[in-house]
Amino acid sequence: MKRIMILSTLLSLWHGGYAQQPAEMPDSLDAGVLNEVVVEAQMQNTTARMSAYIPGAREKNAAKDAASLLNLMAIPQLSVDPVTDAVETLSGQPVSIFIDYVEASSEDISGLNPRDVKKVEYYDNTSDPRFSGKRYVINFIMQKYEWGGYTKMDAAQSFRVTKTDASVYSKMKYKSMSYDIYAGERYNAIRNAGDESVEDMRFPNLLGNGPANVIRSNFSKPENSHTNTNDISFRAIYDSDKIQLNNRIGFSYASSPETETTNNLLYGNDWSGSETTRSISSRSDMSARYRGQHLFMLPENLTLNIGMSFEYGNNKVNSLYCGYEGTSITNNAYEKSYSGTVNPNLYWLIDDCHTLRAYAVGAWRDSKIDYQGNSSSRQSYKIDGYQAGASYDFATDCWSTHLNLGWTWQKNSISNYKFNTSYSRINAEVTYSPTQNSQLLASYEYYETMPTASSTGPVVLQQDELMYYSGNPKLKNSPSHEVGLQAVWLPSNKWQLAFSGFHYDITDRRVSDYLPEGPDGKMLRFYTNNGNYMSTMIGINATAKLLGGKLTARINPQLWLRRTTGVFVMTRNELTCTAQLTYFFGNFYATGWYMTPSHYPDENSGIESKTSSQYQLQLGWGSGAWNLRVSASNFLRSDWRANREILRSEYYDMSRRVYSPSQHMGFALTATYTFGYGKRVERDNELKHESSASSSSSSSSSSAILK
Repeated sequence: MKRIMILSTLLSLWHGGYAQQPAEMPDSLDAGVLNEVVVEAQMQNTTARMSAYIPGAREKNAAKDAASLLNLMAIPQLSVDPVTDAVETLSGQPVSIFIDYVEASSEDISGLNPRDVKKVEYYDNTSDPRFSGKRYVINFIMQKYEWGGYTKMDAAQSFRVTKTDASVYSKMKYKSMSYDIYAGERYNAIRNAGDESVEDMRFPNLLGNGPANVIRSNFSKPENSHTNTNDISFRAIYDSDKIQLNNRIGFSYASSPETETTNNLLYGNDWSGSETTRSISSRSDMSARYRGQHLFMLPENLTLNIGMSFEYGNNKVNSLYCGYEGTSITNNAYEKSYSGTVNPNLYWLIDDCHTLRAYAVGAWRDSKIDYQGNSSSRQSYKIDGYQAGASYDFATDCWSTHLNLGWTWQKNSISNYKFNTSYSRINAEVTYSPTQNSQLLASYEYYETMPTASSTGPVVLQQDELMYYSGNPKLKNSPSHEVGLQAVWLPSNKWQLAFSGFHYDITDRRVSDYLPEGPDGKMLRFYTNNGNYMSTMIGINATAKLLGGKLTARINPQLWLRRTTGVFVMTRNELTCTAQLTYFFGNFYATGWYMTPSHYPDENSGIESKTSSQYQLQLGWGSGAWNLRVSASNFLRSDWRANREILRSEYYDMSRRVYSPSQHMGFALTATYTFGYGKRVERDNELKHESSASSSSSSSSSSAILK
């Protein structure tokens, strides 16, 4: 009976491909069936609607969460950083992760049980109402439970770079309700971090004494710096054939107690002398949040999906600088913020191929900041944004098109400055999939990037003896254009190829500039709109799965062409490459990852950055409820040097070497224990409840405090 079911499934896939809700495929195959039928697309498949991948038993046994499973699966459209767990497209765009059509928070991503994953789907601009209009989507199809679930305990300890993580995640389903709860704590002790910089400042009239050229050399090193972060969240989902109600509440608190930084200063040219200064700083951030997503199946093929959120933030920053000739600079900031969003989406499924969507977004933020110290003031930020638009989708297994037109209005009130702005947003995409193992995609998007709240504050603060900094409430939006091309070829279960091209252009960009217009003719760092930023990428992502799937080799070379104009003119072209090799043996696996150095201009400043190479070796073991792994990162690098930053302008030059634990050798041990309970749904009923879903996510409170 089992063999008949498997053969029927394979034959249906061979003849019909995937519909919008593709049929479930088994995650493991009987060896006898493999000898009778060889179907190259059985573990991976692509159409114009989406691509589907079946994780193998080895990958699921080795993975500890959602990000590590995606990394081991080596999906060709994705780039996964095994160190930071960041999941992006090949062009660097963030990917929204869903679990059974419900948007996953960071807690859900780390709490996912890989052994329950049946299939992984990748979407580009899907019309499915459960994805709420997200552009790039990964969706995990999971084992269903009639009742029960699992609890997962995770602990990680990093050595040399001292960091401790511990969390508990529990998920349970009973009848139409499902619940999950998360509690986590992270402790990070930062040693040997700081920077070494040389600043060359040219003043036309410093302190009223005429022109001056000052070279300021500084080496800073913080002592006993550490951060402690605590998170807790709870979510409840009601799921029926016509309604799904998804509600999550969460709380986060992060604190960095008093940190003292020693600065060794040496002045040259027209300002001579040397001294040792001190900087003392502390910070705390607290946020309480609610996220909701409510989906309703209406008559006449209509679906209403309403997303909403509310967040309260309380942030405190204290800073004291004791410097030259008894100079004392105090900058303390206390912020309270309230923000919220409402996002209704109405979908009309005209027929199996045509879908219309109308949507609206309302967002608001109200922040009040008290600056105390040398530059005391009270600043108020009130930002209201509205968006309305419509999209049309046409989709078959061979062709799909997506067109989205929207308009955004924004009202800004920053202390005594008030201004309004509006702009359009356009997104168009065409996908062609001639076979079940090939796909070609072309896309275009236009939008405008709004300045951040922290860059628009009018307050002027003092940084040190010669430098002030300020925001700019008159900053304008920066128009942006994106053009993308992508070709995916899946010739067999052994090979995966993705060719990608991407061009990004932002005009009148926001940058930080330097002019000698501070008090007493000193230097002032401020934000302004100036020049363009252009970035073009051409790359190949190739994966080979050999030795019956025991060996996975992946390489991703990319050619980057970057150019900036305006007050900071730069052209930087480079070839980068990321490579990974994974070998599975029994319940063990070993993987190695390497990323080349990079040299690029920053998008929002005149800084030219040079980063070091990064590499990691990892050995892991999984069996039953346990998953253990040890890793060694940058193990040949004994120094603490990280990035190198260079800036050149008319009045101010800077060369800085950043020291950070992130580039130093590090060793980590991770242990995960997961136990399940309850009654699972039989495999042929797994898609029974896939007709409704919603989304929820959590994030920490953002701050408008001037940086």
